[in-house]
Amino acid sequence: MQTIDTGYQLNLYWRKIILCVLLMFAYGVASAQTTHKTPVGINLPSYDNRFVHYGFQLGLTHSGYRLRHSERFLNQTIVKSVFPSFSTGFTIGFLFNFRVSELSDLRFAPYVGFYERKINFVYQDVNKKPVTAIFESSTIELPLLYKFKSARRRNTRMYMLAGVKTSISVGAKRKLKEALNIQTKPLGFSLEYGLGLDIYYPLFKLAPELRFSYGLSNLFVEDKKNQLTYNSIDKISTYSVSLTIFFE
Repeated sequence: MQTIDTGYQLNLYWRKIILCVLLMFAYGVASAQTTHKTPVGINLPSYDNRFVHYGFQLGLTHSGYRLRHSERFLNQTIVKSVFPSFSTGFTIGFLFNFRVSELSDLRFAPYVGFYERKINFVYQDVNKKPVTAIFESSTIELPLLYKFKSARRRNTRMYMLAGVKTSISVGAKRKLKEALNIQTKPLGFSLEYGLGLDIYYPLFKLAPELRFSYGLSNLFVEDKKNQLTYNSIDKISTYSVSLTIFFE
């Protein structure tokens, strides 16, 4: 079994993310300049004055687990290393946006995420092949976010957001050997923040958004009967980077 180079994997993904963000802002600026030259003027001029408006979202997410090793890890003689690796999933959901002031909104953006997260075990015994525990899940995500908006420039507006998220795993499937037997909790909480760009068109608003999520909850279920995982892992939490398109 090949060892997964998580550093290379993350660096490659970050390059893709940075390229997408640069293209996103370049497109927004170009859109604003093009609109400035046309007689149509400003699109949806009173759209943000509504107290509530709705939308839907589609996104790609690069997610995985973050691990904290057990204090017993250095004293055990079975496992040489335990580390997570990241995989790409996708999300689909809705948006409920509530106007707070001219430059701020409260957003409730529930969605369903389809993830595949992995934990790799490398044994001390070189004759034993490394094994990977794969966790596939369908998760209901309930983020509540506060949106800070810049002043609108023609048909674009930048924003930042931050908030918290509740995650409920409703369809978990584990692909692992019985010796691993890693159990995780279905309920978790995360801290989220990100940035985006509102682009106003004549009939709708498009908002590409880059968001980061850090799990606060320990999802690991400790089992003293399983010495392999009990002596290796103390905490499992989630981490993800998402690129989402909102249609409002």
